[in-house]
Amino acid sequence: MMKWIIGLLLVVALAAGVWWSGVLEPYMPGGGAQQMATTTPETPTPQATQPQSDLPTAGSDTTDAALTQDLAAVDAEIQALVSDAAALDSGLNDKPVTQEF
Repeated sequence: MMKWIIGLLLVVALAAGVWWSGVLEPYMPGGGAQQMATTTPETPTPQATQPQSDLPTAGSDTTDAALTQDLAAVDAEIQALVSDAAALDSGLNDKPVTQEF
């Protein structure tokens, strides 16, 4: 009698595991994944885009004045980065201050 009870519990546990995993879902009424008809959207043709620049002149301007202006802007940005790096270095090399309690 005990074998029948253990066998029945094993079958119930196996059935519950299969149901919980979703294997039986397509066979259940009102369940299952329903596949909807889809259409593939047309992909737009890629347009040639020009890279964004934060320089003061237009990207297509190749005059000497524009190149000089761009060079000055790049030089100013590099100088700002150098001063930021110097401030960072001085902050890392900071000596501790003794405190009195």
